[in-house]
Order: sequence, then structure tokens, then C-alpha cells
Amino acid sequence: MIDALDVARMDRFWLDATRGRTGGLQLRFVPTMKPKAAHKNRLHLDLAGGPDWEAEVARLLTLGATRADIGQGDVPWDVLADPEGNEFCVLRPGHPGVLADSGLVAICLDVSEEERYAQRAFWQSQADWHAVESHD
Repeated sequence: MIDALDVARMDRFWLDATRGRTGGLQLRFVPTMKPKAAHKNRLHLDLAGGPDWEAEVARLLTLGATRADIGQGDVPWDVLADPEGNEFCVLRPGHPGVLADSGLVAICLDVSEEERYAQRAFWQSQADWHAVESHD
């Protein structure tokens, strides 16, 4: 569930962004009166950009995404934000999180060392996905 000021717009954006493929997850948008907080989301979605990831980033920008700087530096992915400012990443080919050519491929969660195992067990049980460790 994702809070949204404009539920219909967010639903349309993510349906188009993922081309209707969400890897078994159901994205649901619930109305809120408060815009997204200014800080980075701990939990975000990663999309595989495919072999022509630059064109995929351009397509997402055309759909209403914007580039986002969350202090990522020089990394093998592009950080974007949906129309309401929720960050997501477009992974480039060769990234260990890429398990498919395009579409939603990962739920990325920033957690402390102490939280890692509990969070991994929870998300694997909910999504029936394989956890991939990445530390930077």
C-alpha cells in the first residue's frame, strides 16, 4: 500500500511504469491528505531497465517520473521518483538485483544489520521472492 494524493494518477503511473507486471505483488494506493515526507523512503521498488536502460529511463520520465538525488553518488542504477515523489530505481544490466529483462524485479529496503534477517524473512514470506544481499 502506498499513500497517494491522487490515487488514480498513481495507479495509472505504476501500471504503465511496470507494464502491468509486478512480479506477483499488488500495488495499492490509498488516499491521503499529506504529501510524501521530504526524507528518503526506507522501502522502494527497483525496476530492471533491460539492455536499453537509457531508453527505459526516458520512457519513465515521459510517464511523469523525475530524477532524484538521494546522495547515491556514482552507482549502477538510476534513481527516479514517481509523480508524488516516491523514489524508485532503474537497475542497469549486470546489477545483481536484475532477475528479469524488464518490469518490477525487487523490493529494496534500507535496514540496519540488526533488522536484516527479520526483514528478509518477512518479505520472502509475503512475496515468495528470493532475497539478494547488497550492502552499499
